[in-house]
Amino acid sequence: MALSIGWAFQVASRLGISVYKEQFLLLCLGLAGAIVFLTTRYNRRKTDTPPLYDWALALIMLAVTFYITWYYEWFLLNAAYKPPLMLVLGTILILLVMEKHRDIAILKTMGAKAAAAMAKSAGCDLAGRPLQK
Repeated sequence: MALSIGWAFQVASRLGISVYKEQFLLLCLGLAGAIVFLTTRYNRRKTDTPPLYDWALALIMLAVTFYITWYYEWFLLNAAYKPPLMLVLGTILILLVMEKHRDIAILKTMGAKAAAAMAKSAGCDLAGRPLQK
């Protein structure tokens, strides 16, 4: 929230620091992604501590977005040459975003509904038992 307020009041430019809009958006993506990794669970239990792999994915998300934000000028100047580092970091970001979307959107909403619909059309419940008539 403080990041957004600072952006709205142009604190960086008043301090003589040049910040691109994309740098700000990368920071928002990294912070929001890390928060989502650490706070959402497929089983929806809020009391559980995040598993170790969610901590690792959150830290990777923060590290990649902060690295790109810090060296954004280099990324701008070398974007036409598609250096391997740029491709690797972009791929990591895309995979992290896709992982959390899969975990949240597909498994929570569509997965359960699709499984129930397929089981019903097959004449059984989700456990595989025949439906009572």
